[in-house]
Amino acid sequence: MVDKSGKQTIEYGVVPIDVMASMSGLDFVRAIFARRLPEPPIMQTVEPFDPHGLQRLDQVER
Repeated sequence: MVDKSGKQTIEYGVVPIDVMASMSGLDFVRAIFARRLPEPPIMQTVEPFDPHGLQRLDQVER
């Protein structure tokens, strides 16, 4: 979702179980970072963190 200033707003919510079950755990996390899925509600109270660590994780797996 994009607000009036053109900045992307963060959506929070719970992803249905059938959606979660349709992808691997890593793909699930990637979809959250890509804003294709809502962020977990707990993230409303947690400081944001750098998702670039996910790229380093990809390098380790390959």
